Amino acid sequence: MNMRDIFLALAVSALMMAGGCAGAGGDVVTAEKATWPPSAGEPVKADDPERPVVATTAGAEMVGSKVCWKCHKNDTHAGLAEGAVNCEDCHGPGSLAVNDLHEEKGRMACNYRTFIAIGKLSKAKQSAMCLDCHSQRADFGLHNWNASAHNLGGVSCIDCHNIHHGGDLKPKKSEIAALCYGCHKDVQAAFMLPTHHPLPEGKVTCTDCHNPHGTPNPGPMLVRETVKETCTRCHAEKEGPFIFEHADLMEDCTICHMSHGSQNDWLLTVRQPFLCKQCHTQHQLTDVSSFDRFGTNCTNCHSQIHGSDLESPGGGEGLLFR
Repeated sequence: MNMRDIFLALAVSALMMAGGCAGAGGDVVTAEKATWPPSAGEPVKADDPERPVVATTAGAEMVGSKVCWKCHKNDTHAGLAEGAVNCEDCHGPGSLAVNDLHEEKGRMACNYRTFIAIGKLSKAKQSAMCLDCHSQRADFGLHNWNASAHNLGGVSCIDCHNIHHGGDLKPKKSEIAALCYGCHKDVQAAFMLPTHHPLPEGKVTCTDCHNPHGTPNPGPMLVRETVKETCTRCHAEKEGPFIFEHADLMEDCTICHMSHGSQNDWLLTVRQPFLCKQCHTQHQLTDVSSFDRFGTNCTNCHSQIHGSDLESPGGGEGLLFR
């Protein structure tokens, strides 16, 4: 999101709050030049390609959410009932819409083409409309949105949040994974592998490890500063500190483990012993007898592979015992 997009969105919001601004002779003031709103008898289509992104007329006025609720009884947003939020804060003044009631598909409809066409706004502008209120609440979870991978990748607030759902607009924990899978198909496939974090079983969800609104931390929007700090929120026994740690691998669990799913035991990137032998070449597999001794799981002997406070029987950092 660049500053131009933010200022344009805020200017549009201010225009809507002011009830529009008159052009010469009371002309229609629009963000795009168009010959509408149509007459009362003209069919109205929400997906009309000629529909401007923003349209307000000099005579448009705020009518209040209660007027909208006469028809839209199931549409709500946090703060509407208390009067802290008005439907027109996002959709624009509604007087022209409700004054042009007409029959459509067997029921009465307002001329909703006089409202802001939110779906035609850029993703950055859609989010700017939400942030106009939500950033003023000093919501700490949104402080990193502008630099987040989602924002930079062209995701807007309404791609994930149903703004008419009411309440805090957060998806239920049981719904989060399906929502994320809508874009992250590779991650969905990873959770189908033989070993995986228990997300399909409902024990964890995406937001246990990732903050979808962005973080100041490096990596894929992790909730903690490092991979290790994120992982040890659940795997506390691996945190240490240990007297004998696993060399330089302690800060990044993904050197040995896949984050979401793997075809190998323990979410390993490569199965044992081949994973360990990428660094540890002491046990050479030179013949059949040596494979019998050293070709099995390294953790059969090195049970505390993440770290230990006990010295190996031969001395040194053996990471052998419990």
